[in-house]
Amino acid sequence: MRIINPATGKSYFRKRRERIEEPGQARELTFSCYKRFQFLNSDRTRQWFFDALREARKESPFDLWAYVIMPEHVHLLVYPRENVEIGRVVGSMKEAVARPAIHFLEVNAPEWLPRITVREGNRTRRRFW
Repeated sequence: MRIINPATGKSYFRKRRERIEEPGQARELTFSCYKRFQFLNSDRTRQWFFDALREARKESPFDLWAYVIMPEHVHLLVYPRENVEIGRVVGSMKEAVARPAIHFLEVNAPEWLPRITVREGNRTRRRFW
């Protein structure tokens, strides 16, 4: 969906998504790296993802039925065993990967920082996902 920022007049796209969280139903989840950058192409970053996934499974009761990690995106097939807010689970996993990845870029590849830095109003953020 195209959104126009009233303060600047600039337009941008925002994905519209519908989250369906029905008890007893498996969920297919897909999330991509910012601008489809191939951040998941390295063993180090994939390991951060596996560690985050393992922690999420310890903290939330869901079964992992299948997963695929591609260089720029991830697919998961999960089955919540109880009333689990999968959006929160995914958010914590994504944050657990993004923080060390961005720190790694800050220290070892600062030339990447302008590519992942965005302004959101008065805030400046670095994007991984």
